[in-house]
Amino acid sequence: MVSVGLVALIFYRVDMNSFFNALKETDIYLFMAGVFFSIASVFLRAYKWQLLLNPHGKKFSVCSLSSISFISLFFNNFFLGSLGGDIYKIYITGNQSLSRSGPASSIIMDRITGVLVLALTASVSGVVIYLEGGSFVSGRDVNVLLAACFAVFVLIYAGFKIMFRVRNLRIIKKFQRIDTITDRIATSIQLYERHPKAVFSSIILGFICILLTSLALYAYSHAAHIDINFMSWLFINPIVSFLTMVPISVNGLGVQEGVFIIYLTRLGIDPASSLLIAMLPRIEIIILSIIGGILYIFWNGNLPKAVTDSTGQSS
Repeated sequence: MVSVGLVALIFYRVDMNSFFNALKETDIYLFMAGVFFSIASVFLRAYKWQLLLNPHGKKFSVCSLSSISFISLFFNNFFLGSLGGDIYKIYITGNQSLSRSGPASSIIMDRITGVLVLALTASVSGVVIYLEGGSFVSGRDVNVLLAACFAVFVLIYAGFKIMFRVRNLRIIKKFQRIDTITDRIATSIQLYERHPKAVFSSIILGFICILLTSLALYAYSHAAHIDINFMSWLFINPIVSFLTMVPISVNGLGVQEGVFIIYLTRLGIDPASSLLIAMLPRIEIIILSIIGGILYIFWNGNLPKAVTDSTGQSS
């Protein structure tokens, strides 16, 4: 209902004749270049995920994890935010490696490092745009971003502390199943203290992924014949990415488009062109989802199992 309501509101406020005229003029080659950057980011995120799985002895190839990542994009279309894809990743990698605590903690760490990267990128780019006199980033926006970035660090730190204490609560100990799951996930996450290189590398790769997806948006805006500088996309992209993770609409439908249009109209772009630029990433999502759906049909049943680790035990 939220998705349909937001989409209806967006289309109601835009002159559809102007939108379709702008759509006809879209440069297909620049659009495909943007899709290429997005596909490259999927493979890079798969490599990032592999680094976070390695400390648990989960040895999947980047090719396998890339295929799983595409399929997870397909599943996102049926759940709020991006929950469907995360659930599928945990289920399928856990199913192939006999334990889901490691995959679950790797997804949690992947999300945590991803949120850190989004907060830092939006804050730094926002400050740069503000100092350069960018009209669509105000001093209040910068203050909110810096406060939000600080809050993210505090919440992540507090979240770890709470998790490690909750597993020792008496009320948790009374429920064996919940106690076992909580203890396994907490222990798996604690494992990253001994593998800081994996966490640091995932953060660096997260920044590269943001650059790639921002390049895709840069290509989409130029496909619509609108000149938006790359720094502006480095500011808008992390904000949109974060808000679409909030589980209030199906795969961020309506939320993503609405936030794009808000910032694009701040840049002085007309509503029809703003909607077009906002819709091109949605078309990209559909293309990537179709790839994931095809892989799910023809490849999912033959997922390779995790290889045996150096101790000879199944990982």
